[in-house]
Amino acid sequence: PLSISLFYSFFLIYLLPRGTEGNDDFGYIQEIQGNYLTVYFSPLLAKILSMAYLHLSSDIAWYGIFIYSCLIFSHLLVTFSIYRLNFPPYLQTIIFFTTLLLFTQYIMSTGYNCASILLAGSSFFTLIVWLKSKQKLSLPTTLLLGICLAIAYLIRSKGIYASIVFLAPAISLSLRHAPRRTLKEWASLSMPLTLPIVLVMAGDALFLSQGTSDQHKE
Repeated sequence: PLSISLFYSFFLIYLLPRGTEGNDDFGYIQEIQGNYLTVYFSPLLAKILSMAYLHLSSDIAWYGIFIYSCLIFSHLLVTFSIYRLNFPPYLQTIIFFTTLLLFTQYIMSTGYNCASILLAGSSFFTLIVWLKSKQKLSLPTTLLLGICLAIAYLIRSKGIYASIVFLAPAISLSLRHAPRRTLKEWASLSMPLTLPIVLVMAGDALFLSQGTSDQHKE
């Protein structure tokens, strides 16, 4: 299923016409290429992409590559979680191909908003699946989910909030009916999950206070 998801994603990107969901993305690309301060898009993330445009190659669509990478990885997370649900194999397959069809529209008309929401939502979905199971989530996997949430925050901070609101009932039910775990197990989950978000929030705030370019200060 993971290989099918990857192949299908690259197939869509390579063959089908694509566009953005709004004009904001064009503005961000111009600001990032010019090394200017972005408004809703994280200035720290914008600076990293600006360095790629300025110091690696201005002919490569770094912004588009980054957004599409987030979307593809989001679906890989969803696929990973679907096949760990306690469902019959035929139902898992139906859910998987349904998500592929839904995923198609975000490839054809994409943007920073859906990239943030889908990346955060898929991370929370993976967490919900784990909470419902008796399996132990490994430290690398937990840290990976934390990094995904941090990236989603950098793309659009309100995107992660929207995912929390949308998935709040599922998260609440998962916590209520989750197998009993020790305080040590909850601590081992919360630390790697929240640390990346705290670090990027602090770094983003610090970077924002300093500004990103001499052009913007002028």
